[in-house]
Amino acid sequence: MTAYNVFYKVAYAELSAQHPEATLSQLSQMCSDRWKSLSEEAKRTYYDAASADRARYRQELLDYQNGRRRAR
Repeated sequence: MTAYNVFYKVAYAELSAQHPEATLSQLSQMCSDRWKSLSEEAKRTYYDAASADRARYRQELLDYQNGRRRAR
């Protein structure tokens, strides 16, 4: 998952609650505009979350490939 995907998930939920009449296309454009307006410092949170998610995924993939499936 990319930093933008992490941001989009949060921003989309907020915007869809604020604008229930908006279409998917409109909400996506609003999310894009918000992302573009964020400073690099504000984006850092999302970059860090995406990095952590990639690390989690890689570990889960290795565990799966090595037969160590986690219990659910």
